[in-house]
Amino acid sequence: QSHKYAKRGIELLKKSIKKSNNNYKPHYHLGVGYAVVEHYDDSIASFKEAIQIGPGYSRLFNGIGI
Repeated sequence: QSHKYAKRGIELLKKSIKKSNNNYKPHYHLGVGYAVVEHYDDSIASFKEAIQIGPGYSRLFNGIGI
């Protein structure tokens, strides 16, 4: 059940990112969603993108275990 909701969330977050790619929050949450559905490479890539956009937010580094 959680995978179903995570997959829907991933779809919505991708749409949000297409509209505005300069906000770190959707990238962070996309990384979380990908982790839930066990797409770890995509998850790490999303967390890294979030870090590039908002490097001053230490919470972002927790997503990839830094």
